[in-house]
Amino acid sequence: MAQLGATTLYIIVLAFLVTLNRIRKDFMELALRDQLTGIYNRLSFFEFAEKEVAKCKRTKKPMHLLMFDIDFFKKVNDTFGHAKGDLVLREISGLVQSSIRSYDILGRYGGEEFMVLMPDIDCENAKDVAERIRLEIECHEFEGVGRVTVSIGLAQYTSPESIESLIDRADQALYVAKETGRNRVCTWEHPNNEV
Repeated sequence: MAQLGATTLYIIVLAFLVTLNRIRKDFMELALRDQLTGIYNRLSFFEFAEKEVAKCKRTKKPMHLLMFDIDFFKKVNDTFGHAKGDLVLREISGLVQSSIRSYDILGRYGGEEFMVLMPDIDCENAKDVAERIRLEIECHEFEGVGRVTVSIGLAQYTSPESIESLIDRADQALYVAKETGRNRVCTWEHPNNEV
């Protein structure tokens, strides 16, 4: 009888530990992901980006950062409401995720700003990815909203710069894309030239 009690207790403890481990994994996933879009949040994006920068320094392979935001997104929220704005953010996250490679890193930088870190890709291919994303979003019909566009800034990693410096250069290219008409891709190397 005592043997059966110990076995039962062991099973209960084991079940508790399995449940606790599952809860821990769920919390870890929540900590990594943006609650609205399901993609990486800003903090986890930076953690992954730091690892990629270290790898890029070792391997000397090219890496690019794409930064984009939704053109006139405030107007979307003001005209159609925040629920529709949230729908646009979620759908754009899905569109971008399906347009990049499985090992590229997509993160929400904040508000309607997103970043994609693309390791091991040359400049021409990075521009192609950026343009593909821009076109995919421009051609997509968002339910109850219609069409939206994005402006994209692109910068190539230059060793030994920090991830913050790379983000700053992509942000400068994004600013040029917005200032020169929006719905376009600009690179930091040649920020006044459209792709």
